Amino acid sequence: LALLYVTTRRPEKAEPHFRSLATDSDGRIALADYYMGVRRHADALRILQELAQSGEKRARRAALLRMASIHYTGGNKPEAHRILDGLIAEWSRNAEAHTAKARMLLSDGAPPRTAMDHAQQAVKADASLLSAQYTLGLAAMAARDFLQAERAFEAAAQINPRAAAPQMQLAKLRLARGDTGGAVAAAEMAASDRPDDP
Repeated sequence: LALLYVTTRRPEKAEPHFRSLATDSDGRIALADYYMGVRRHADALRILQELAQSGEKRARRAALLRMASIHYTGGNKPEAHRILDGLIAEWSRNAEAHTAKARMLLSDGAPPRTAMDHAQQAVKADASLLSAQYTLGLAAMAARDFLQAERAFEAAAQINPRAAAPQMQLAKLRLARGDTGGAVAAAEMAASDRPDDP
């Protein structure tokens, strides 16, 4: 019922249902995600900080990833990077932490190769993670490694053929190299799968 209210754009009615599910770590993460979605970051942080103190590794790591996101979007970039660096130091094969780090580095205007290193680590840890493949494509484009970018966007499109963003990036790359047919095919695929996706 909570998801029905969220998807029908009545999020205020979803809160009691999310709260009723918050009896275990997964339910509390879902409640924190709800609060993040409705921009109640202080409420989300309160829950996430409690989970970050818990002994359960999976819940702790999930909470810390979300905390880094909140800090970053709230302008506290050093704290966001500190959290992600800690997660990566704790578990170097944390694909989600490497992906988030790469995205933040790209947003910060850091050298593209630094972001690309993290994105490559993410893909090495979990090649089936769409966000890792897509971020690798973005980092490779920023580093002007267009062959690597195309491979990463193709991998992302294979993971989820209905994801429009990788198809649009493929269209841009193919158009830039003069492959008009390939560009049109990728753009049509993106439009047919998600016609309302900007």
